[in-house]
Amino acid sequence: MLKQIPLAISLESSAVFDNFFVSESNQALIADLKNFGTNISPDNFIYLWGEQQSGLSYLLSAIQNNLSQLPMQYLPLKDLAAYPPAMILEGVDERQLVCIDDIDAICGSTEWEEALFHLFNRLRDRGSYLIITSHTAPRELSLDLQDLYSRLQWGITHHLKPLSETDKYAAIKMRAMQLGLELPDDVANFLLKRVKRSSSELFSMMTTLDTASLANQRKLSIPFVKQVLSL
Repeated sequence: MLKQIPLAISLESSAVFDNFFVSESNQALIADLKNFGTNISPDNFIYLWGEQQSGLSYLLSAIQNNLSQLPMQYLPLKDLAAYPPAMILEGVDERQLVCIDDIDAICGSTEWEEALFHLFNRLRDRGSYLIITSHTAPRELSLDLQDLYSRLQWGITHHLKPLSETDKYAAIKMRAMQLGLELPDDVANFLLKRVKRSSSELFSMMTTLDTASLANQRKLSIPFVKQVLSL
């Protein structure tokens, strides 16, 4: 008999929608995610896709924290694809909310594709909530099982659009304010010109600068930023 491995329930217990920078192009998407799993939204299944490091996993955590009263399960397939699905999915269909992260990771695995197909059907029959993330649109997934390919196009599909340079400027300004960190305009512009990173990496960078600023009792300046980030 295969032994079931313990699964994480949530990615980030502190993740909330208010700390996620929402560009104008993503406002409708975030509004739907905030309502997901509530009486306000009639949708039981959302397929959410976007670029690497765009914040998909963070949004899954925010959804879980927003619906903490529901029995839920988080499945990070990038970390679980090497295991037989029977070790992972036992009892998952009894959860009221299931969050499947990085479905791309199991494309081409017959065992996993079939297991997720049957899980999808069981969750649908129970009226459970299901949200799936991917780095490609559902029609572009390299799935061998056509039945699963078809199922993934049944729900609401949302594209988390990448941030523009203007959005990134506003995002790091927002993050600095949340940290209580003074970020001068010249430093913000320097960072965006010299550090071409994803939105999640930019937020992580701001945390690094905040820690360094507190430890050294120094305000952010271009020379200090160069020193901390080895630019």
